[in-house]
Amino acid sequence: MLTRFKEQLSSLDISFRDNCLLAISGGVDSMVLIDLLHKSKIRFSIAHCNFNLRGKESQNDAAFVSSFSSKIDCNYFEANLATDFYSNHKKISIQMAARQLRYSWFNNLLEIYGFSKIITAHHLDDSLETFMINLSRGTGLKGLLGIPAKKHHANRPMLIFSKEEIIAYAKKNRIKWREDSTNKSLDYYRNLIRHDVTSKLKLIKPNFIENFHNTIKRLSSSYKASYALVKSFKQTYFCEVGNHIEININALKDLEPIEFYLFEIFSKYGFTDMNALRSLPDSQSGKYLESNTHCLIKNRKVLILSKRSNKQSESYFIDGDTRSINLPVSLNFDQGVNVNSFKKNQAYLSLDKLNFPLTIRKWSNGDYFYPTGMNGRKMISKYFKDEKFSKVEKESQWLLCSGKNIVWVIGKRCDRKFIAKSDPKNSFLITLKT
Repeated sequence: MLTRFKEQLSSLDISFRDNCLLAISGGVDSMVLIDLLHKSKIRFSIAHCNFNLRGKESQNDAAFVSSFSSKIDCNYFEANLATDFYSNHKKISIQMAARQLRYSWFNNLLEIYGFSKIITAHHLDDSLETFMINLSRGTGLKGLLGIPAKKHHANRPMLIFSKEEIIAYAKKNRIKWREDSTNKSLDYYRNLIRHDVTSKLKLIKPNFIENFHNTIKRLSSSYKASYALVKSFKQTYFCEVGNHIEININALKDLEPIEFYLFEIFSKYGFTDMNALRSLPDSQSGKYLESNTHCLIKNRKVLILSKRSNKQSESYFIDGDTRSINLPVSLNFDQGVNVNSFKKNQAYLSLDKLNFPLTIRKWSNGDYFYPTGMNGRKMISKYFKDEKFSKVEKESQWLLCSGKNIVWVIGKRCDRKFIAKSDPKNSFLITLKT
């Protein structure tokens, strides 16, 4: 087992030159990991997360790992985490809360102490459970790869070993460990998979876990090949235009099999409804799909991919002494300027009609103004429609406001009530830098 472990370390580029941070729970997997790394002459420090979910048992786990670290004269870090509070506050599962908290802490330790790698004790059975969970929820090829052996700073050299091998090694080498009582609980989905699904598959097929390992290797090779194809398509047909991406529809429709490419291209942006994705290229212009993070719009011969903006989240303020800003748009401000005519990228305003600080924000339902060159007032939404703004253009358009009044649809049109008249001393010229 040690020989195979050293080979795996080499494949992950982990050597005696590294200064590693070990995520140690005190369970059999992590205690075997320490033994194997020590025998492989890898430098490491130990990090233990106390999630405070099991009362006295959690405290005893921390004491066990701390005591062991002292015995082997190893640097020890411990985090006491309010996992239950964080879970409720973020409205996420306990497991997700624990994962977010521990990796945030690990990354802080890396930054502060200069560790080169994080090493965890995930093993082959963990990867099988992840495979089954992803399979049950619906996934693409990437989701069937189980747990990756390496991702960012995290390295998992134990993924080549089954739980059975790890326990056998621990007993043979008289390694002490702590048992987590929650591993037997059926309150967690992963535990249900472990006790009611994968354990029975192993009984039906004794070499099931070995066959799974070989399957993962083949799936990984298939994923690398498909990733290269998708990457090539994106490099050729993803065209960045301003703050969005345009994708050639004809090139997309030529891909075969189209369902595979649609999922691999767009699932990372949150689009997983294959029926909706397949019909979008043939729909009329203006049709769009939204995920939690992105918007995908049909616009003539292209699909426009853009990040969704939170229209209410950003406001910027301008006081009367400001001479220029660069965020969220680049503007110059001049007072007392005599201008006979102003360009589309300028607003020539009456200073005494403005209430400072001015505000720059996105539009909201119910917004209206009195546009120059028109009679009466117009809803901003109607103005956008008449001017044929795309959905992306609507979401990226900024408004200059005085109090509750819209003064300028920046770079487009002013409110005529605020236009400067004949007195240059009472003028306020704003120029959009392009």
